[in-house]
Amino acid sequence: MLATKYQDSVFASILIGLIIALVKLLLPIWVRAIKLSRIPLADKRPGEFLDTKRKQRMVQNYRQILKDGLEKYPGGFQIAGETSRQIVIPPQYANFVNVDPRFTTAEPLDAFIKITFAGFEGSNSILGHTKSKDMFLTMMRSKINKNLGNLTEDLVDEASAAISETWGLENEWHELPLMSAVLSVVCRLSTRVFLGPDLCKNPDWLQLVVRYAINTFVCARTLRRYPEVIARIIQCFLKDCRVLRNQVATARRLLGPYIAKHLETVESARRGIADMPRDGIVWMHETANGQPYDPVIIQLGVSVTAIHTTTDLLTQTILDIVAHPEIITPLRKEIEQVVAEDGWRNMTLQKMKLLDSVVKETQRLKPASGATTGRYANEEITLPSGLVIPKGAFVFTSMQRMWDDEDYPDHEEWDGYRFYNKRKEPGKENSYQLVSTCPEHLGFGHGLHACPGRFLAAAEVKVALSYILMNYDLECATQEVPKPLINGMEFMSNPEAKLRVRRRKL
Repeated sequence: MLATKYQDSVFASILIGLIIALVKLLLPIWVRAIKLSRIPLADKRPGEFLDTKRKQRMVQNYRQILKDGLEKYPGGFQIAGETSRQIVIPPQYANFVNVDPRFTTAEPLDAFIKITFAGFEGSNSILGHTKSKDMFLTMMRSKINKNLGNLTEDLVDEASAAISETWGLENEWHELPLMSAVLSVVCRLSTRVFLGPDLCKNPDWLQLVVRYAINTFVCARTLRRYPEVIARIIQCFLKDCRVLRNQVATARRLLGPYIAKHLETVESARRGIADMPRDGIVWMHETANGQPYDPVIIQLGVSVTAIHTTTDLLTQTILDIVAHPEIITPLRKEIEQVVAEDGWRNMTLQKMKLLDSVVKETQRLKPASGATTGRYANEEITLPSGLVIPKGAFVFTSMQRMWDDEDYPDHEEWDGYRFYNKRKEPGKENSYQLVSTCPEHLGFGHGLHACPGRFLAAAEVKVALSYILMNYDLECATQEVPKPLINGMEFMSNPEAKLRVRRRKL
């Protein structure tokens, strides 16, 4: 009898504990759901009680739904995002959100790219809540960005070699797949900066980082289809996810010994018996200053963040140029004149104002995403409009001002001179540079979380474009220039685009 009562008591205690734990787990979700229900939902249709069809429409018609949402709910609204409900706010609140430390970026990126899953360590090292991310951002701002002047000639040398090998030296017209040709060039330029002149020519490493970056996004798209708990289980069995984990192990085998030897050279240089290398390995080592970090994983993170986005921007810019061939001659004249006057320095790139304008205009019409990188509200926050953002909500800033006639007359038209002319306005010389950010142009984000690698990306794109324009004739291989692909909030250059190119006879 006593034993039975004891067992009943233990069972009751366990049951009460489980109920309390369940309430603690579900109560914040329930409270957030109630508060979210007070925020208007875009694309809401009669009889739709689930988000399934709304999500499908978001994938197919993201820009129009956000445009209609802002017109109907100018203070902010919800959308049926791919992984959860998301709050979209108007561009005028970009400053508010992007400088408020109560908003963080790692949580939305985890939902989108699954950065905390095995195999995604590269993304997590640069995008997650990690010490290595803080060190990497410090390294970008204090080392890479400040040394761009010294890196420009290195980029020019590497661009010359990489483009000549990839695009060919033939004076006859020949066809090439644009995105893969650009990807190989960008990969070598980024590797030259972050790993030095030897590995940027190593085919095994170059092939690995390209495939790892592509596979990261393939795996993330697959895993986003499932709830978090299920995704964490099935990622153990999915073939692409196993490949991703194997690629991390391969990166360690390829890069580990090289970095160890490289750091030995650094120590020798400090003793005065060797030349100090000038690359990301050294600068990351100096930035860490004895703090633990994983240099191999950092390099994989660079492949996902820097190479992917820079390739997309350069690819689309080339497509826009061939769609407007009248811009080619003025661009060549500017490049020739500036290089003749100054040689190849970072200041040279800054003086290429028309080229800068061309790239910025391409980014205006086709940024990498239809909204800024998501923010996670770590506490309940009230916007100046009075909109209350619940704790735990994902918040995105609309880029609608980039496609608004008030800010950009004839906004649907690509105008290579648009920002070139805007910089002639009094006081606007620096406001409309490619690397400048503002609420009406959020291509690189804005505020505290603006892309720290935008200065390097801009340098790589302009160096590569300069070499291509001065050394190649180019035209689209099809009758019409392929349009970008839009998959929900992802805006991508068309990977099927092909060019016809020939080496110029100079």
